[in-house]
Amino acid sequence: MMPSAPLVAGKAAASQLTAVRIRGELAPGATSVYVEATPTLPKSGFETRISACLDGVPAGIRDSTGFKPYAVTDAAGQAAITFEQPLAAGQSVSLCQKIVDTNDLLSPAIEAPGSGTVAIANPLDLGRVRYYFTTGVILSNDQGFQLNTSGTQAALFLGLDADRAWLPLDANGFRRINVNSYLDVDLTSVPTEQVQAGSTLDSFIQSQKAATFQSGAYFPLIVGQPWSTGGSRYSLFVAPLVQAGFTTLASNTAAANSVTDRFFKSYSFGARLGIFQHFHSAAAAPELVSYVDITSGRFGDFEAFRGPLLERPWRCSLEGIFKVPHSPFVLGFNANIGTGGQQGFTQPRDDLRFLFGAQFDFSKFLKALPEF
Repeated sequence: MMPSAPLVAGKAAASQLTAVRIRGELAPGATSVYVEATPTLPKSGFETRISACLDGVPAGIRDSTGFKPYAVTDAAGQAAITFEQPLAAGQSVSLCQKIVDTNDLLSPAIEAPGSGTVAIANPLDLGRVRYYFTTGVILSNDQGFQLNTSGTQAALFLGLDADRAWLPLDANGFRRINVNSYLDVDLTSVPTEQVQAGSTLDSFIQSQKAATFQSGAYFPLIVGQPWSTGGSRYSLFVAPLVQAGFTTLASNTAAANSVTDRFFKSYSFGARLGIFQHFHSAAAAPELVSYVDITSGRFGDFEAFRGPLLERPWRCSLEGIFKVPHSPFVLGFNANIGTGGQQGFTQPRDDLRFLFGAQFDFSKFLKALPEF
């Protein structure tokens, strides 16, 4: 049976114990918060201490003597809590309170109702949607892996990608099997087939400025157990993948010599291998850190010819993005490889491209913009 003295919490009846309530909303970047809890009455011999629960963000009170792992409420039940580090989206805050006998610090403290777990949401977040902004330069084999000549933007890459997790997550932002879909819009350079005037139908690959749109769906299955490093939680997944899209050239340069149209359609099927970063919130979808897509399909800008006949052969595509740890920098690649095709057709050449750039969570990019 618990001792009765601490239960009065400084001459207050047990029924008057007040659960911890966080005042206001928690936002990314916050370093402190005000709370209301059980009052600490003067000269009562008891005090109410507010601290972070074991699974919460480390918090306490910072004063002239340094950092203490707890804060004491005043006679009105109020206290100011300081976090050791600024809060970040995806974290969770959980505050506990204990009533301590200051005349006998060795006596057991009494646990009083805490705040529960409060997730820190990004005000620009769309719930279980992640959207990314990627920028960089493209190096391709038809350019000898060199940047294009000055005055052209064919080698520049700008991309916006939105990825949604459709099924609910647990409190740790985790689900073993999920359903994801994505939309990807890019300004980039793509391979096109060209012929020289007066020549036979002997095509070669040439890069052209283009806008691309791609949508797809994949079904991630977490493989093994998640792991933690540097305070972050990651997992490896494998997923069946289906995707389709179209590409349109941004200019009609050398269009007269093009052996295909200026509007290309494509579709492919395969698998995605990737790494997720999870956040301790059911409202925050995992972030796609790195991935590799291995697919087979038909691509409108890779056509085979035999006289006036055109054919879009099945080809293999390998595409991926790898993020440099603890930085926004990414290395991407795309390889489109022929599988042989029908005999007698002139097959398009293989293409290999590398992306060197940086990728940002788009909500962070928007936060960096000045408000109007």
